Amino acid sequence: MSEEHTDNLKKARARLIEQRRAFVKVLAGPYERGKTEQARERFLDMQTAIEAMNRGANDYILKPLEWDELKVKIEKLYHLTLR
Repeated sequence: MSEEHTDNLKKARARLIEQRRAFVKVLAGPYERGKTEQARERFLDMQTAIEAMNRGANDYILKPLEWDELKVKIEKLYHLTLR
């Protein structure tokens, strides 16, 4: 992955985190049925997207392939599946 793509992903992740924070502020405020429910749903969407980006970053393997690095990643994924 090029440095430009990596930077774009980092910026996108940072924007998602900022959006999530905005929804947290609404959830922390006084309860307003429609506004609070919408903020809760949007917060969950943002959280899911952030977690997916984090998982994808952990699974990404740079080329050319380093066998030792591949072994470590496979072991991590194996241990995650045992939880």
